[in-house]
Amino acid sequence: MSSLRRILLCAWASGAALWAQPVPDAQEIIEKAFEASERNEKIEQQYTGNERVEERKLDKDGAVKETESKTFELLYLFGEEYRKLIAKDGEPLPPDEAAKERKKLDKAYAERADESPKERERRLEKQRKDEEEEREFRAEIVKAFDFTLAGEETVAGRRCWIIDGLPRSGYEPSISKAKFLQKIRGRAWISQDDYNWVRAEVETIDNASFGGFIVKLKEGAKLDFTQSYVNDEVWLPTSFRLRFEAKLVLLKGLRREIDVRWSDFRKFQAESTLIAQ
Repeated sequence: MSSLRRILLCAWASGAALWAQPVPDAQEIIEKAFEASERNEKIEQQYTGNERVEERKLDKDGAVKETESKTFELLYLFGEEYRKLIAKDGEPLPPDEAAKERKKLDKAYAERADESPKERERRLEKQRKDEEEEREFRAEIVKAFDFTLAGEETVAGRRCWIIDGLPRSGYEPSISKAKFLQKIRGRAWISQDDYNWVRAEVETIDNASFGGFIVKLKEGAKLDFTQSYVNDEVWLPTSFRLRFEAKLVLLKGLRREIDVRWSDFRKFQAESTLIAQ
C-alpha cells in the first residue's frame, strides 16, 4: 500500500509541476504568433490550391439579394502568387474563356522568365519593401492593442490560447495605414503547440476610413478567418468571411458579405513547368 501511495504522490507531484508551468503573457503570445506566421509564409509558397470567392450583395435589412462566385487556382510564379480563374458561379469556364486565362498565365510566366537582371532586381526590391512594410504593420498591431488572455479552447483538434485585443489608450500610430487599428477589436485563437494562428475574429467598433477617406467602413463590420495544419509542416488558410456596410465617395453605400474558401492544397513538384524556383 505504501508503494502505491508513493506512486500516486509522485504522479500528483509531476502533474502539479506541469500545471504550475507559467502561462506566457498575452502580448508575448501575439508577438510569437507573428514570428511563427513569418516562418510559415516561406513554406506556404511551396503549395498550390484552389480559392473560391463568393460575394453576396445585401439589402438594407441584411438579406441576400444577389450572389456571384469565382474560383481560382493558386500558383506561384518565381516566388509571387498568381491566381488563375477556373470557374464562375460553380461552373467551369467555357473553352474560349479557359483558353484566355491560360494565355494570361503563359504571358505572366514568360514575362518573369525573360526579365533582365535589372528588371528582376527591381521586382525583388519591391518584394523586399512590401515584406518590410508588412513587418512594420505587424509591429504596430502589437503596440496598438492591450492584449489579455481570455481562456483556452480546443479548435480543430488544437489546444489554443484565446487572446482578446482592445485598442490601447494613448496609442499613436507610427504609419498612416495603422490608423484604423484604433477603430477595431479582435479575438485570436493561437495554437499552444507552435504559436500559429488557428482562428481570428475582428470587428469594427467605430466608423473606419481607408484609402485617404475614399472608403468609410461602418461600425459593426465583422471578419472571421481560420487556418488548418497541412502535411504536418505548414498552416494554410481555410476560410475568410467579411460582412460589412461601407460608404464610397460619390457613390451610394455598399452592403456586402465576402466568403472565401480554400481547398485542394497540394505541394508542387520542383520540375513543374508552371512554377519556377
